[in-house]
Amino acid sequence: MVLLLTTRYLLRSLLRDQEQVSMHWTVLSSRS
Repeated sequence: MVLLLTTRYLLRSLLRDQEQVSMHWTVLSSRS
């Protein structure tokens, strides 16, 4: 049970990081 919650939390944080990275790249590409 705890393992499942931890896995979901890690996946969620990873997805959030990927979204932030893609947003950052979009801003960089639009600026140049």
